[in-house]
Amino acid sequence: MGQYEVGGKRRYAHGKDRDGIRTKLMKALADRDAGLVLDSRNLTAGEYAPL
Repeated sequence: MGQYEVGGKRRYAHGKDRDGIRTKLMKALADRDAGLVLDSRNLTAGEYAPL
């Protein structure tokens, strides 16, 4: 398991081995830095599927 921070909240990446976790963390950090982070916990249906 690896962890990273987005907007003051911890996020976690899970995997079976170090290489898999490292890959997931690198992608998550790149997405975060590009502004592509989606916080689905606080997402409303209207925000998820706007008309």
